[in-house]
Amino acid sequence: EAPQFRIKTEHLVLNGTGHPGPGMLPGSLATFSLGRCLREVHLGGCENVSDWEITALAVNCGNTLTCFQMRAGSIGDSALVALAEYGKVLAEVDISTCLNVGDKGIIALCQPRAVSESEANGEDEQTVVAPSRAVSESE
Repeated sequence: EAPQFRIKTEHLVLNGTGHPGPGMLPGSLATFSLGRCLREVHLGGCENVSDWEITALAVNCGNTLTCFQMRAGSIGDSALVALAEYGKVLAEVDISTCLNVGDKGIIALCQPRAVSESEANGEDEQTVVAPSRAVSESE
């Protein structure tokens, strides 16, 4: 019988953890995601969280994660692509001032996905807050 992971945290708020300073230890977020039950993750100002950790979060908690907030982080498009692909119940995303996010990540979040009956009836809405970055028509 496989061992069960004991972390059963549902709401993880680490806003500003390690700032100023070296930040969270690499892999900390991925470790929390192993419990497969995170519903809300708030990482405002956690600049050292990388795309691979957000991907691990998306893969491990895609069936439970409803809210992801990471203001002023350093994540990029691959993190958002993973959230879009695996986030089956993701309803709120706030990536304000995550300046490494580009069009590819935003477009991935906006792609149509299979919806539940409650979503089809307009009971659930998906909210995306994009980085504040001016985009010229030439881009």
